Amino acid sequence: MTQEHNPHGDGRYIPILDGWRAIAILLVLLFHGMYDSDLTGHPRLVLPALIAGRTGALGVLVFFCISGYLITQRLLVESRARGMFSIRDFYIKRAFRILPPLAVFLSVAAALSLVGVITLKAGDWAAPFFLSNYIRGSWETSHFWSLSVEEHFYLFWPVCAIVMGWRRAMWVGVGLICVVGVWRPWELKHVAVSLQARTLQHTDMRIDYIMMGAVVALAVEFYPGAAIFLKRLGNSFGLAILLVLLVATTRPAPIDLRSIQAILLTLIVCSSALADARLPRLLLTNRPILFLGKVSYSLYVWQQLFLGPTRSTFWSSPYTLPIKYAGALLMAYASYRFVEKPFIRYGRAFVSRKAS
Repeated sequence: MTQEHNPHGDGRYIPILDGWRAIAILLVLLFHGMYDSDLTGHPRLVLPALIAGRTGALGVLVFFCISGYLITQRLLVESRARGMFSIRDFYIKRAFRILPPLAVFLSVAAALSLVGVITLKAGDWAAPFFLSNYIRGSWETSHFWSLSVEEHFYLFWPVCAIVMGWRRAMWVGVGLICVVGVWRPWELKHVAVSLQARTLQHTDMRIDYIMMGAVVALAVEFYPGAAIFLKRLGNSFGLAILLVLLVATTRPAPIDLRSIQAILLTLIVCSSALADARLPRLLLTNRPILFLGKVSYSLYVWQQLFLGPTRSTFWSSPYTLPIKYAGALLMAYASYRFVEKPFIRYGRAFVSRKAS
């Protein structure tokens, strides 16, 4: 493995993770596009819609796994270099990374609501405070439930690492994963079926997906055998088996399979990044895929305005999906090019000036 493709230990860019971001956002887009399309009279689209319904949620969960793994790895690199990472710098970078595209989107949504193009609800105030996974708003901000879960992780995990140290924090993460594995099925049994989808958006119901990635990053750091195991698992054959098992977890089952699903997702993402095998690299690091990975956050932010429910017979047709996807992609690129990327650069420069 050349240094260019060595994804661990030195904080370098990991192309395969951007590839997984692209896959994640494609699954989300396919699900949202199909979910609010009128499939009546389109029998050929029933099967794609069924697949999208079963796998769409996996896209968000892939984002969770990547966040836990990548954030922990980057903090570990800084800890090695400086003795401990700067929590101030971490939050400054996160703020410049996340808030500007979100602020622009919410401003545009508010303007569209004022002129009657969309209808916002009282609960939309929760979006900028990262409470959308507990407080219901309109469709236009409902997707921010997953961003809320990630922000809660950002608030908890760095503080845990500083207070307890990385090794103890790893076992805190393991304990939290085990607690969620018991809590989630118990909670779902005591919630009405109509409320289960909303309940599953709560941080306490999904934090294990992020924590799995964080724990794997720490295991690789402290236990060489874990890295060896993941590298061997991350070949094309191993990943194919894991993907088949993962899809199987999306089928209805008499027991809750989400904890197994979290393990499989983590193994797929982390082992493929570590092994950096030829076929996964070919599939996940080509230019179109990497482009989608780069703009995935902006695409995640903006897609809701293009793929939402509509009263128009024309725009509710699944045949208009290419137009909707193209519009969302163009808006995402503009957001990435003129908002997201400049503010990321400015945040890094700001931290560098403060350090000097």
